[in-house]
Amino acid sequence: DVSLNAPLGWEGDVTRLDMLESEEDSAEELADRGAWAEKLHQSVAEAWPELDVRERALVKERMLAEDGVSAELLAKRFGVTAVRIRQIEQGLRQKLRQRLTAGCTAWDSESPRLAA
Repeated sequence: DVSLNAPLGWEGDVTRLDMLESEEDSAEELADRGAWAEKLHQSVAEAWPELDVRERALVKERMLAEDGVSAELLAKRFGVTAVRIRQIEQGLRQKLRQRLTAGCTAWDSESPRLAA
């Protein structure tokens, strides 16, 4: 057995533990994610006045909620099928995706995307 704290090389200032990749996000990744979240928030805010009641409910209660409600629950509330709710959600994602990608740069192409 070899300790992860055992020094590597003659200098002894680097250990095996130092060489393991961290599971935590780097500061750069956190900054990118924060910038992307801000852009998403701005896009939703700009689109909000154009959204109908069902789309607003989808954004608020399904897409942005930590534990989003099911399509079935929204379907019952609005008197449509769960399939119809998913169709509305797909169209809504497309609307938001278009807003998010309008004027994007190469940097943006590496950012997270709204799932289809």
